[in-house]
Amino acid sequence: MKTSRCVPIKLRGASNSQQIYARTIENLQLSPQAVTKQDIDGCKHLDDIRHKLMYDQAKPKILIGQDNWHLLVATETRKGHRNQPAASLTPSKTGIIKPDCCGKNSKQNAEQLRKRHEEVNNYGKKIDRDVELRNKYKEQMKALVNKGYAEKHRCIEQRTEPGTCHISRS
Repeated sequence: MKTSRCVPIKLRGASNSQQIYARTIENLQLSPQAVTKQDIDGCKHLDDIRHKLMYDQAKPKILIGQDNWHLLVATETRKGHRNQPAASLTPSKTGIIKPDCCGKNSKQNAEQLRKRHEEVNNYGKKIDRDVELRNKYKEQMKALVNKGYAEKHRCIEQRTEPGTCHISRS
């Protein structure tokens, strides 16, 4: 794995630019995001900035962290009803927060979350029962740690019986 470097970059926003230092990350794989017309239809509080908010399947190329807090602090916020998106204007961009767990899709989202929780829980039980699967899982986790893709947690886990985990801080 290549070493991350700190490099100067010029970050351009809609109306200004900033010189910042950024840390490189090789092969940054973030999921595409979208804000569609349907997401902001009926949101009167966003009508005049609608053109700044909509984009389709855009992959983030840069993550702005706390070391550049001045680019994250909102100079203006817009909010509507509780189940509507909110927008914040920052020196780097106008951002939008979509309430994915609220409004018209809340029952569907809650059901998806419940099913996913059940799947993860069932997989954990399967690992507890299946020694071969548990060993494969441990090997995979060890490989991820060795390659630098994961870190060992500071906690010490001691399993006393399948499905039970006692965690103590070292």
